Amino acid sequence: MNDYSRIEVSVGNFKFSISEPWEFWLLCKEDLPGLVNPEKIEGVREYPDGDIDWEKMTAIISEIGRELQAGSSPIRIQDKSLDEKEQRFVTRWFLSGTSPYVDPGDLPNDGRHRLWKSWRAMPRAILPARSLMFSHIDPETSTSLPPYAKELLASDCVQAALPRAPLLKRAIERVDSSTEPRQWQEHEKPRVLEQVDRPQDQSDSESEPEANPDPETQTKKGFIDRMVKLLLTSGDRKGDRHNAL
Repeated sequence: MNDYSRIEVSVGNFKFSISEPWEFWLLCKEDLPGLVNPEKIEGVREYPDGDIDWEKMTAIISEIGRELQAGSSPIRIQDKSLDEKEQRFVTRWFLSGTSPYVDPGDLPNDGRHRLWKSWRAMPRAILPARSLMFSHIDPETSTSLPPYAKELLASDCVQAALPRAPLLKRAIERVDSSTEPRQWQEHEKPRVLEQVDRPQDQSDSESEPEANPDPETQTKKGFIDRMVKLLLTSGDRKGDRHNAL
C-alpha cells in the first residue's frame, strides 16, 4: 500500500479509513495563539460538559496523528474501546469535510470547539488537522503541481509546517519535478467567483478590474478566488454538521 491511498485505522474492534491523508499536518496549542474559547465568542455551546470524555478522545486522536506522521499503514490502536458516540467523534475528526481544518499560519476554518476542548483537557497534545492549502495536491492523479500551487506551498508558513506533514512532503515529491510544471488548460482553470467581498476600507477605484489583464494575472486571480471560495464554504455549518465542531 502506498502513501497516497486510503489508510485503514482500527481502534480496538472499531475500524474506519482516512482518505487524502496528505492533507493532514500536526499542530500544538502554541501554533494557534489566537484561538480563544469559541463558546464565549459565538455564544454557542457544542458538546456540553460530560457529553464527551475529552481526555480519552484527545489521547486517541493524538495517537492516530502520531501514527500518521510515522507513515504507519494500517494504523492499529490496541487496548482501546469506543462506544457508538465516541466512534462517530473519531470518524468525523478524520473524515474529509468534517475534520478540523487549519491552514498553517491561520486560525481554524472548522473544528474550533473540538481543538479548544481537546487542548483544555490535554494542553500538551499534538493534534492532526487538515489544511485547505494542502488539498491542492492530488498525488493520485496529478503529474505536476498546478501554477501558483507551487508558489503557495513555498510560503514560509507552509515550509515551517512541512516537518509535521510528512505525507504531504512525499506527495509533493511525487507530483513535483525539476521541469517546469505544465500550464493549466482552459478547462482546468479554477472558476472565477462572480463577486468576492472586499474589505470595507477598500475604495471603489481599487476594486475596478484591471484592463486587459495578461493570462498569468487571470490564472493567478482564478487560483486566489478558488481559495476564497474554499474558505467561505468551509466555515462551521449547522444541520448535518452541527456536531462536527
